[in-house]
Amino acid sequence: MWSRLPATLEVVEHGLEGDPTCYYVPSVSGVVSLLRQGGFADVECVAVKLDRAWYVAKAL
Repeated sequence: MWSRLPATLEVVEHGLEGDPTCYYVPSVSGVVSLLRQGGFADVECVAVKLDRAWYVAKAL
């Protein structure tokens, strides 16, 4: 399901949740793409609750 959504990376101008060093917020499909590109296989988002997501992936 997530692979059908566009991978996006939102830029947060003043940081996220009070952290001025956190500028980028990826979508769920964006995280899946980043993990695949980083060398992980069988990447899957297993849960999304509010503003958190959990992933499972196998290292190549």
